Amino acid sequence: MSNLYPYRYGAQFERFLSQFARVLSGFQVRDGVKRDGDETVKTRRVPVVYGSMSRVVAQLLNDRDFLSNRRVPMMAFNLDSLEIDQEAKRNVYHVDEVSYKTADGTHASYSRAMGPAFIMNVSVSIYASSNTELFSILEQILLVFNPRVSIQTDNSVFNQDYISDITLEGINNEVSYPLGTDQRVVEQTLNFSLPVRLS
Repeated sequence: MSNLYPYRYGAQFERFLSQFARVLSGFQVRDGVKRDGDETVKTRRVPVVYGSMSRVVAQLLNDRDFLSNRRVPMMAFNLDSLEIDQEAKRNVYHVDEVSYKTADGTHASYSRAMGPAFIMNVSVSIYASSNTELFSILEQILLVFNPRVSIQTDNSVFNQDYISDITLEGINNEVSYPLGTDQRVVEQTLNFSLPVRLS
């Protein structure tokens, strides 16, 4: 008798993190100044990377040259912890049933077992060259997360948790100035929670 568990891997955590990155990827900052009566405001997208901000900043500072300033501002998000969602826990034998209509018009039901529920705690660090740039990004984020954003993680209604909420849990108001650079850079961190259920 084999003592191996069957191999199952659906990249479910990666799917939730990629959805989280998509939510963050649309923010912009003003790029350049108005000249000679030009009233158009030029903007550029703030890039989003996955990883601890301390490692991202260290790479930027070690790689600094006259071209690398184009990478600022940026946002880095990181999975800080994974907690068991006590409120969403179900009995391991709990089965949920969904009724649906088939293509030929008959009614059918679909049984689905509910997997374990977790809460992903994710931190987002904003890295900017000035307070104005930092507050511009922060203001946009706070207008979108008021205090949560709903995301769709799957197209199948047979997935019991195809809709989830990203909730802004807190803002670290301490602005830090990374060491090792002669140019001014500021950083601020936001904390989010994201409930997930493995299926």
